Parts: sequence; C-alpha cells; structure tokens
Amino acid sequence: MPPANPYSSAPALVQALALPASAYVGQRIAKSLLTQQIANLPGSSNADKRLAANLLAELYWLAALKPSTCGLATWQTDTHDYLEIAVLHAVLHARLNTPSNTPHRQSSQASHANRLLELIHRTIPYPVVLVVTYADADTDNSAAQISLAHKRLSLGKGSNVVLEQLTTTKIIATCAGNTCATAQFIQYIAFNNPISNPASAHASTPLRDLYARYNDWLSAADALAASDHTGQFTVSPNAKAAASRRSAMQKHAELGQQLARARAQARKASQL
Repeated sequence: MPPANPYSSAPALVQALALPASAYVGQRIAKSLLTQQIANLPGSSNADKRLAANLLAELYWLAALKPSTCGLATWQTDTHDYLEIAVLHAVLHARLNTPSNTPHRQSSQASHANRLLELIHRTIPYPVVLVVTYADADTDNSAAQISLAHKRLSLGKGSNVVLEQLTTTKIIATCAGNTCATAQFIQYIAFNNPISNPASAHASTPLRDLYARYNDWLSAADALAASDHTGQFTVSPNAKAAASRRSAMQKHAELGQQLARARAQARKASQL
C-alpha cells in the first residue's frame, strides 16, 4: 500500500507545497537524458552540457499537476499553454554563498547555477516548479530554493519556448529561526492553503486554473524577494502591482550592480 503522504521523504520545502497525493510521480530523470535535451535547445553550447554534467547531482520528477490530478482547469491563449505544471527536485553539487567562498567565487557559482536552472526550465515542455537542494556534506538538509518561470510560445521560426519572469528565491531553511516574512512565505505556498487563495487574501477571483496557481506561486517568490528590503511579505494584489514591483526590484538590482562596480573602481584607484 502506498504511503498516505508520498512526499514524506522529499525536501522540506516540497512538503511545504502540500501537493495532492494524486499528482505524485516520483521518477528519477537520468542526467544523460537531460544533457541530450539541453543539446537540442536552440542556442545551447557544449559548455551548457558540461555544466549539467558537472553541477547537477540528481534530478527528480516529483509531481504532475493537471486537471485529473489536482482539480484545476487548464489555461490556454495563442501564446501560452498551461496544460500541466511539473514539479521537479534538482540536487546540485555546489552550494552558493558559503562563508568560505570569496565574492568572486560566489558570483561565478551563482552564474553557473542560474544558467543550469534556466536550462532545466527550458527542457521541460510545461511550466516548472523547480525545488533546488545541495549535495554538500555540510549543508542543512532543510535548505532549498524554489525556481519558477512563466513560459511563452514563440510564434517565430522554430516555435521555441521563451522563459518569462525567471525567478529563483534565496536559500530557505524551513526551520524555526526564519524571519517572519520567510515563515509567511512557507505557509503561503501550500497548494490548498486559504491564505494563498486570492478570494480570501485580495477579495478577487479564486484560484480555478493552472495559470492562476502558478502565477500565485511566482508572485509569492517576488514578495519574498521584496521582503528583504521592506521587511514585510505582501503578495501583489493584481498583475499591474506585480509588474510595478518587479520593475522596482530590477532597478534596485541595477543600481546595486552600478554601486559594486564603482566601489571596485575606487579600490583599484586607491591601490594605484
């Protein structure tokens, strides 16, 4: 008899999603298959294949959220297909932002990891909820990230899938020591949690389709990122507010990069 909770051995952040047992898949995806899929992506390179071979430890297909397994309707337009949401678990060899790493090494690791997550999103034909953990021996087993991205069908040559709004949260440890905002995020992302239902949170339309469910998770990830600056976890009530927040966060990031470059130039000048 299968366990009542098939996700009981999955990472804590997966369990926080509280996915329906009926959506469970629980299949390991061979690295060779992923590497082959990456090689077939438009614009991919041998470096991308090596990145998957060297940085990825394991990849699992945990769940398939579709009308027959979760009760949410499909959602389609001329450029978007939300027929199913794939929930994956990726285990990476290297953890980012460890104290022993230099800022340069941290930046390089982050760049490589972000590229790998982008490639994984692009190889899957459905929108992906990608939970990322790390295989380091000294890593807290509860530490994980969630990566999400809307997908748009390109109507140009080749009909490629284009990622929109690729968002990856900071590393989250589902423990009592979390900030209030992080704890609220962990509570919010539960699949059927009333808190994540716009009908109760924002007095608007309840979550009825897969796009709304996925978009709500992505909005929660944006809210968690914004909470690092505001100290509050507040999900945007509508698409206009979400776009405004995303634009402000992008400008903040660009200013931070400009400041970092200016500081580096100042250090070089003082050394001369």
